[in-house]
Amino acid sequence: MDELIPWLHDQMSAQRLRADSLKAIAAALPHETGAYLVETADLLLAEVDAKRRILERHVSEEHFLHGTICTWCSVPQGGAYQSWPCPDIRDSASPYADMPGYQERWRLP
Repeated sequence: MDELIPWLHDQMSAQRLRADSLKAIAAALPHETGAYLVETADLLLAEVDAKRRILERHVSEEHFLHGTICTWCSVPQGGAYQSWPCPDIRDSASPYADMPGYQERWRLP
């Protein structure tokens, strides 16, 4: 599942471009309509930033007994190891499930 993170970064970059396009379109529209589009674009950008912070925290690591684990979700002291990709990463990808390249194995059961 090594391709999930690069794919997710690509989707977020595309979302950032869509938000920038909305802002450009908003500049040519009447104030009220344009303001709504700018607000929507700002929300999209905030979503992307939040997802990027989630990706920064959730890192995969090879464990000698448990395979690939999420270092953020695993609690080695308690013997709890979360396999990779963790539910948070899978949830971050779920809004893009209809986009090309999404793999069903990334979906949460």
